[in-house]
Order: sequence, then structure tokens, then C-alpha cells
Amino acid sequence: MPSAEERHVDHLIVGGGMTASAAVIGILDVDPDARIAVVGAEPHPPYDRPPLSKDLWQEERPDLDSVAHDAELFGDAEIVSGRRVAELRPDERLAIDDAGVRWRYGKVLLATGARPKRPPFVEGLSAVSTFRTRDDFTALHARLDAGQRVTVVGGGFLGSELAAAFRGRGLRTTMVFPERGVGALMLPETLSDRLTRRFRREGAEVRVGSLVDEIALLRPGDAEGPVELRSDDGDAWTADTVVVAVGVEPNTELARAAGLSVDDGIVVDDRFRASAEDVYAAGDVARFPAPALGPMRIEHEDHAKSGGMHAGRVMAGADEPYDHLPFFYSDLFDLGYEAVGRCDPSLRTVLDGPAAEEGADASAPGLAYYLSEDDRVVGVLSWNVFGRLEEARALIRAGEPMDATSLRGRIELE
Repeated sequence: MPSAEERHVDHLIVGGGMTASAAVIGILDVDPDARIAVVGAEPHPPYDRPPLSKDLWQEERPDLDSVAHDAELFGDAEIVSGRRVAELRPDERLAIDDAGVRWRYGKVLLATGARPKRPPFVEGLSAVSTFRTRDDFTALHARLDAGQRVTVVGGGFLGSELAAAFRGRGLRTTMVFPERGVGALMLPETLSDRLTRRFRREGAEVRVGSLVDEIALLRPGDAEGPVELRSDDGDAWTADTVVVAVGVEPNTELARAAGLSVDDGIVVDDRFRASAEDVYAAGDVARFPAPALGPMRIEHEDHAKSGGMHAGRVMAGADEPYDHLPFFYSDLFDLGYEAVGRCDPSLRTVLDGPAAEEGADASAPGLAYYLSEDDRVVGVLSWNVFGRLEEARALIRAGEPMDATSLRGRIELE
């Protein structure tokens, strides 16, 4: 029999990730006495996700407690893990979880995040991971021994970080993706080409312009054993483990069923208010009006934390527009980048600094500017250059037409 338990809180947060954690802190910052409950589907309390594809791979015995958020920051907020909210009724200010508990709230924040895209060929194969969570890391780390053959399907943000981490552990690593180079969906062609060459120099096999369309057990009946991958160009190769990193999709099902406006995420205003009264959304799942750029949905750490904090403050009574332009970053071998705005290589790009010089390698520092059709800067990526985010944000917010001549040297590299 489902539980008939009913709980009453001032603020209910649906989702237990970084956005939820930041929202609790934001609420308590404005209203220290607020009654808060966080209901998250993962079996763990809130934790940091970025180390799962970065630092933790350098440890032989990873300390997963190091990524957990400090419970003292949550005050008396109730953290309910391993529970999924199955129904939301905004008109009744009611949410019902999968244990049947009825949560009566004053305001609710949907921080339901996103899930990995799962091509049909991954189902039922123990050797294949669609990597995202703490438990995914634990299972994959336990599986990967030095010398194993691992294939990463995808050459984007997550795929490139994992492939670099695997090479750092001595794994025989193959990358395969349909684009022309690593990071090609974000980096200018020049930087993508250099990064691809760097991966190859580090010992990774990089299969560009290739789409995996089948993964099958190498030995039928051995569900734990190696697999064979086949691509659309007729190639086939084997791997002990496969990680599929081909993007994510926002978890909007709860919002859609509740009648909220959804368009590649839950549509919110500049205070993270959704289309029903006292319903908010933030983090990976929210489509928000970014300053100077228009509607965006961002899946990175800075937005999860800054957006969650801001949504919490607004829920608790602070009437503040969200005017932050979130950034994202990555570390690959000894290379790194930070970026803000729309970094889309289909836009016209201007490269500045030593990275703009013909024949430079991937270690050369530089700045990439992304220009709209009317020549406004809408994105800035700093390649092997750090601490330039505020200058980049100011350039985007200014909204002034720029050309290559006026951009070069606009932001100093040192």
C-alpha cells in the first residue's frame, strides 16, 4: 500500500544535485528559519559532479567522500535521497513522490537536471557505460584495469575529458565520433585540429567522421565480456569497456505532465520562475534568458551553482534578476580552457594571441571570439589562458559591433 504520509514545507526542491544544494544555501541566506525539503532520485546526498571526469581518475583509491557537499551548509533542511517525485500538481501546491509521500509546499524548485542520451545499441551490455553519476564512476573505475581497451563514443566536453583521463591511467584508448575533430562542436577548427593531434600524440586512437551504429558481445552469452563496435563506414574493432558520451537531454517529463511551458528545458524568466505560480526551475533543466544573449540552457557547474543559489534567494523573498553569464571550463592533459557565452564554431570566429599563429601547437595560448551575424561578440573562449572571464563577460554585455582588428589585443593574455 502506498504511504498516506503528508508533509508540509515552505520550500520543496525536486532533485538532489549541485543546483539543489546551492538553492538550499540561497534560501537560508535570505530566510534562515525556512522549512526546506530536498527530494532527489540519486541514492547519495548532493555532491560535486566535475571531479568524476577529472581529478578522481588520478587516484588509485578515489576518495568519493571528497566530492560530497558539507551537510552543515544545509542547516535543518531535510535531504531525502533515493526518492523520485512522480507527480506535481501546481494548482494544489502538491508533489507526490514514488513512495507515496505527499509534499505540500509553499514554493517548489524543479532541479531535475539532465540524463545521458542512450542510443539503442547500449541496452543490456555490462561493458557499456553512459557515464554521469557517482555510481557510474564507481562502477567504471572498478572495471578499468591498466592495459584494458576502452572506447569513448563522443568527442565533446565529457568524452574528451574521460579519454584524456583514461590515457593518463595507461588505458588503450580509442575515441570515435562523427565530427572532424575533438571538440569540433565548440572549438574553432584550428584549435580542434590541434587538440585532435595532441590526443594522438598522447597515444589515443582517434576515429573522426565515424558514427557507431552497433555494439555487440564479442562472445555471445558473456554479458560481462568484451564487445565489438561497428561504425557506419564499415570498420569494426573490439573493446573491453565502452563509454558513451553523446550529450544529455533535460529531465522535463515532470514539468511537462504538470502543464508547465517546456522548450528544450523548462522555460523560466530572469528570476527562474516557471509558467505556474510558485514553481521555479534552475540548473541543467532550465531554459533562461541569458543577459545579452537571449534564451539558453546551460549544463555546466557554474550555472548549476550560481543559478541554484539565485533561485533559492528569489524563492525566499529576494526580488533580484539573474544577470550572471555562466562560464564553463575543461582540463585535458596539461591543456585547459575557460569559456563564456555562445561558443559555436558555425559562427564567425576570430583567434588572437600565439594560438592564432600558423603552425602553433595545442599548447599555444590564445583567445577565440565568436561573432553573431551583426558582428557582436556572443562568446569568448580562453585557450590555455585563465582569469579573463570578467573581461569576456563585459565584451559580450557591451553588444558593440567588432571586427578582427578591433578584437585582437582587446583582452590581454598576460
